[in-house]
Amino acid sequence: MKEMFNFCPIHGYDVELEQRQQTLEQFAQEVGVNGVELLAYGTTAATDASKYKASTIGVHLRYWTFWVDFWRNNQPKVAVQFPQTADIVTYYGADNTADWLKVIRKNIISGLSYQPQYVVWHVSEASNIEAFTMKFGHSDLEVIDATIEVVNEVLEALPKNILLLFENLWWPGLRLDQPRLVERLLSGIKRDKVGLMLDTGHLANTNSALVTERDLVEYEKSIVRNLGSLKQYIRGMHLNSSLSGAYLNTFPRSLPEKMTLGNIYENIVNIDRHQPFTDSFIRELVNLVEPDYLVHELYYDNFADLKGKLKQQREALFE
Repeated sequence: MKEMFNFCPIHGYDVELEQRQQTLEQFAQEVGVNGVELLAYGTTAATDASKYKASTIGVHLRYWTFWVDFWRNNQPKVAVQFPQTADIVTYYGADNTADWLKVIRKNIISGLSYQPQYVVWHVSEASNIEAFTMKFGHSDLEVIDATIEVVNEVLEALPKNILLLFENLWWPGLRLDQPRLVERLLSGIKRDKVGLMLDTGHLANTNSALVTERDLVEYEKSIVRNLGSLKQYIRGMHLNSSLSGAYLNTFPRSLPEKMTLGNIYENIVNIDRHQPFTDSFIRELVNLVEPDYLVHELYYDNFADLKGKLKQQREALFE
């Protein structure tokens, strides 16, 4: 099993590494992991690839939370989210689906600059409005079928030796609670090297009754067992705790007076906590899954913060 933490290549982290007089690879060695899963949002050859490719094991591709209506050319629905064409171009990098596919292909190629062993693709859909109201316009099946269509259109950009892992979320799409939909997704992709990236926090967000980490582990063990033979496709785990039931059960299912990036982000992080596990019971879930790749996917402000959270979660996992 290869062990990693999540990393986004932004200027502030570069500055901090310089202050620590470390490379990213050296920091990974210091905290006892093999490398990083790097978030690649670009569409051009990564200029920082030489700095990070030695420590990069996986790449998380760019994702769009609201995209199915754009893909289906449902212009009235798209206009609700993006009243101006300029807003559409800003968000998708294009104003039509043919050019959007080009953006996705370029993002894949950019991610390949880091020479990853695998890439991660989100399977989910929610508009900003739906994220607040929790009244969704698309079913899991609709999102999965649209994902199959888009992925198959861009597969030529991904070399056949790179593993493609689909990540679960709590919004419509891949939630892992319906094995037939998992099978539909995996069988619909026109390539052999496909699998699942189980995000423990995202899966926990589908059950607002969870109170403790032990509740979370028992729930997720039942989900994994229910997958039957499909369990073998879980090649990676994003390991983090998210016990947001109190928020999910009480926040108003209505729009804020003014929709801003700030309150959109606040709503998401109140649901999706990305905190370290502290209970060694988490070992039971990891041992059941037996992932090839384990990513400590945590929220952190700086490397000192990350170091402390990694220590906490790794102690729960291994000591």
